Amino acid sequence: MIKNRQVNLQSLAAQIHSILCPPVAIRGSIALSLKTSSVFLTLIFLAGPVGDRAFADNLGDDQVVEELSNLGIEELLDMTVTSISRKEEKLSEAASAVFVITAEDIRRSTANTIPELLRFAPGLSVARVNSHDWAITARGFNGQFANKLLVLIDGRSIYSPVFSGVFWEAQDLPLSNIERIEVIRGPGATIYGANAFNGVINIISKSAAKTKGTSLSLTVGTEDRLVASGSFGFGTENSSTRVFLKGINRDAGSLPEGADANDEWRQVSGGFRHEHSLSTSSDLIVEGGFFDGKLGGSFNIPDSGEDDLRRIVSVDRETEGQYLLGRLTKRNSSKSDWQLQTYLDRERRKDVVNDSSINRFDVDFQHRYNFDENNELIWGLGYSLSSDELGESELANYLDTERNVSVFSAFVQDKFLLSDEAWLIAGSKFEHNDFTGFEYQPSLKFVWAPIPGETYWAGVSRVVRTPSRINQDVELPITSFRTENNLIVENTIFGSRDTESEVSVSYEIGYRKLFSSAFSMDVSLFYNDVSRLITFEPAGVPELDSERGILEQSFVFDNQLSGESTGVELVGNFQPASWLELKASYSFLNIDLKPGSGSRDPRGDDDEGRDPEHQAFLQSRFNLGRNWEFDSSLRYVDELEAFDIDDYLELDLRLSWSPAVNTEVSLVGKNLLESSHREFGTDFVDQPAYEVDRGVFLKISSVF
Repeated sequence: MIKNRQVNLQSLAAQIHSILCPPVAIRGSIALSLKTSSVFLTLIFLAGPVGDRAFADNLGDDQVVEELSNLGIEELLDMTVTSISRKEEKLSEAASAVFVITAEDIRRSTANTIPELLRFAPGLSVARVNSHDWAITARGFNGQFANKLLVLIDGRSIYSPVFSGVFWEAQDLPLSNIERIEVIRGPGATIYGANAFNGVINIISKSAAKTKGTSLSLTVGTEDRLVASGSFGFGTENSSTRVFLKGINRDAGSLPEGADANDEWRQVSGGFRHEHSLSTSSDLIVEGGFFDGKLGGSFNIPDSGEDDLRRIVSVDRETEGQYLLGRLTKRNSSKSDWQLQTYLDRERRKDVVNDSSINRFDVDFQHRYNFDENNELIWGLGYSLSSDELGESELANYLDTERNVSVFSAFVQDKFLLSDEAWLIAGSKFEHNDFTGFEYQPSLKFVWAPIPGETYWAGVSRVVRTPSRINQDVELPITSFRTENNLIVENTIFGSRDTESEVSVSYEIGYRKLFSSAFSMDVSLFYNDVSRLITFEPAGVPELDSERGILEQSFVFDNQLSGESTGVELVGNFQPASWLELKASYSFLNIDLKPGSGSRDPRGDDDEGRDPEHQAFLQSRFNLGRNWEFDSSLRYVDELEAFDIDDYLELDLRLSWSPAVNTEVSLVGKNLLESSHREFGTDFVDQPAYEVDRGVFLKISSVF
């Protein structure tokens, strides 16, 4: 439960008022009274509105004004999204629980990295493991390598086929180059295939044609010691190109006793995007990029030769990678279009856990055709090849050090109009992979939009999460402990080629309504029937090494866990005046799992306690006039029982000023309510209990 806390911002509001605003502009006070698991927010406004779109109105370039100006609530619901059905459709009519983080949300956020932006999205569990590692998932089963969430950047999957998850530190794009982030909570496997188990995140870059000129950004602070990025765009009438470069130097976090965690993050990344109109109906996009970083950290390695049965190793993780993507789009007519996309991706990592080199090739084709006004068909084919080399590390070994894994896929989805207000969407994904063979993933969704601005939707889907190289080939010591009889027990996990896919049958219903031009609400409810979840099971009888006095116990991956997850997600937008916007969200998640009768997994029900049961988020945006903005975000995250982490409440504040055309200066405070707090634990490899520190930074950005 939340301890009693009192934060009074009246003096801060008074200072902002006296410095920035004349008496006729605005007067106010904000009082936050936070008591025992509840948040009470009172806003009192005694005068009329101030200047609208403070920063955007000061920009001379119409293109930049269009990108940075606030969208009204009606416009937000009317915007198009592409991630749900791999085609454009209105957000208001989407048959999924979808949330869009817009370019304006990004500009006015306190984030310097993509994972920090995802805190805005309801239904996501977003937790910092240390300075550079994150645990992010949707609707449960979180982990540093959360394996039930598919993440795309411009259509390129960044889900690791070897480690079953996303290395978030490698996805360090300049935030000003992102057009929007579409977050789908719930299964997306019919379109995207296995591993879109609980959700899909699609990060969409801005068009190079919209970012001509030079954009620079510099951040200096206590935790984000230095973040610098720049991009340069140029082109002609038929082609445009953007190049970019970003560097980050993040300070180490803290340990519970206050010591330095030695988890500094230093990285440089860069890339390009080129767009070319081949004809009035054909377009080509080519993208490429790289990253190169050093990530500090410590690992507690099981070692029976030490007094406490572990050896603490501090090491810099070395990471690097490159990618190249091409996409050709052809519009045959208003009824038909197709797209061909291919990419190459290479990644190299070296630390105490792994010494890996992963190369991936992917090609994907899709075609859309409207038979008539009542029937729209989308189908596609795909092939993916992952080739890896996994060398021995200080901690992990692999049964096969080299392996090629292929995935062949096809999908079909049809939209049937039942009437002007209702339609059905039915389809399925079919895949063959080298881990489990053939998989099918069907879905059926129903949408009813009786009046403009009001939508009801429901869906049922079957999805799978296929095993990875870790599940089938790893050999990894996980724990060592001493019994009461002074006998040392060593536990080691082994991969198994008999590991099967995890399965979920998901049921969803949702309601989305624009109540007025000032208020909208989105409600989603879900129930997931999950089975064949992966467990650690003992392999044979423990063996006693009498000379060393050690009992060796082996475990293998198996599929002995099943159960259900239920939840509700609420999102509300309120814009009572052009100078004020409030956004709020709440999510509830309950996971109930039961091991099979033969399961002896020593972790028990830990998977139930990896995600917060309750989360709440409140954001306010004030346009103060005279080119000033004041933004705040308050988030509550419930306890994580699996890691013995308490619930926490944190506040971020941002004050920005635009002193000249196309220039913005921002002062940001992050995690202001506590000096430090824990957000997550560790998975297979034991690491110290890292804490996230309070931070302040100054950011200067300019476009010219």
